[in-house]
Amino acid sequence: MSNFVNHKMDVGLISLGFVVALFGAGIGIGGGALLVPILISVFKFDFKKAASTSLATIIPISFIGSISHFVLFPHIPDLRYYFIRSCCRSDNIKSPSGSYT
Repeated sequence: MSNFVNHKMDVGLISLGFVVALFGAGIGIGGGALLVPILISVFKFDFKKAASTSLATIIPISFIGSISHFVLFPHIPDLRYYFIRSCCRSDNIKSPSGSYT
């Protein structure tokens, strides 16, 4: 199986992930906006594979971010219940005319 592994491409993809994460976090945008065009143009991925790769990175990033938030910031009050309650309340959503919907 080792003869099928392209180590040069693996190092390039790992480096790309690091650079995209650095720039995405630095300028405050999602990494997919940078990742997909680079995967298509530099690494010759087709669009479906590049887009699905970008979407697949969301799951581990969100999981690790959530866990680290709960571990590093346990003293911050739990806002889940306030968020859910505010989303469920229908009286705080108004139409542009000002009348309740």
